[in-house]
Parts: sequence; structure tokens; C-alpha cells
Amino acid sequence: MKHLRNEHGIALVTALCLTLIALAVIMALLYMVTWQSRLSGAHKRYKTALKASQGGTEIFTRQIIPMVFNGYTTAIKNFPGVSVTPKGNSFTCLNYKLQNANTMTTPWAAFCGADTAPYEATPATSDITLNLQGVQSPFNIYAKVVDTVPGNSDTSGNDFLLHGFGADGTDQDVAPKHIPAMYRIEVLGQMATNPLEKAKLSVLYAY
Repeated sequence: MKHLRNEHGIALVTALCLTLIALAVIMALLYMVTWQSRLSGAHKRYKTALKASQGGTEIFTRQIIPMVFNGYTTAIKNFPGVSVTPKGNSFTCLNYKLQNANTMTTPWAAFCGADTAPYEATPATSDITLNLQGVQSPFNIYAKVVDTVPGNSDTSGNDFLLHGFGADGTDQDVAPKHIPAMYRIEVLGQMATNPLEKAKLSVLYAY
């Protein structure tokens, strides 16, 4: 005789189903916790690279550009905790870029050589490389001027006419309008021991 409503073993099947559901929920929770930890670590590493890139940008715009305008030509210039290496061990190309626009008649390539990546900073084509010393690993910052709009800023750093109001432009009636030079600078910051940890910046700087 066959039992049409045989329920032997249903408790075992129910327990196995509940166990499978519980395992699935636990695995999902573990995956979410692990993913959040990885995301938090990646964000922290990116933020470190971003801060290094911003620091390198400050050094480039506030220290190196005025230094180059004042005629500094030595191959390497070091600051506390920072080593500076220009492209080709010379600031000549950077000086030309800072004072001349890249035009069809006078392109930068004629003075600085061909550029395989004209609109981005790369380790091979950057105008300058900064090595920032860190606690765990140093960061390499690659900066490159990709566009220049010349202005009429005084790049000498000297003001010999402090009392000649008409001659030095402090008289409102004869003061020439100041048109600052505009530079588009691309910056790439990479951890020296792990280039995958990096950040890119695009900076518009007025001098």
C-alpha cells in the first residue's frame, strides 16, 4: 500500500532549505563588508595620491615657475623633502613654454622636440618631475604645461619705480590693464612603488 501523503523527512528538507538561505545571507553580508573595506582602502589610497598631486602643483606654480622666470637654468633644484628634475635636465624648454604660445608658425615642437602626448602629463613627456618623500613610499609628480596664453605680467620681480606714480602704473589715469599669463597645466601623481595608485589634475593657472 502507498501513502499519498507521506511526510517522512520533511523536517530534514526544511532544515536544509533554511540552512541554505542562512548561508546565502551570511555570504552576502560578508561580501558587502569585504567590498566596503576594499572601497574604503581604494578611496584612502586615491586621496593620498590626490593630496600628493595637489602638493606637487603648489610647488610647481608657486616655486618653480617664478624661479624659471627669474632665469634659473641649473638642471636640478631641490627643496626640503622634494627633488626636482626637469625634462632633459634643463629648464630651457619649460622657460620657452611659459613665455610663448604654441602656434602654427612657432610651435613648441620646434624648440622642445616632438611630443607623443601633447595634452597629458606622462613620465616620459612631462616638463618636470617632482619626487616627494613620504613616510611609507615617495610619490612622483609629473607636471606639464600644455597651453599658454601670454600676458603682460612683470616677470622681473623688481620694482624700481616705487614713487613714480605715472611711470610705474599706479596712477589710475594712466595705469595699463593687467592681463595675466594663463597656463593650462596637466599633473599626474603616482606612488613610486605602486604606479597604480595615482591621481590626475588639470589646472588653470594665472601668473
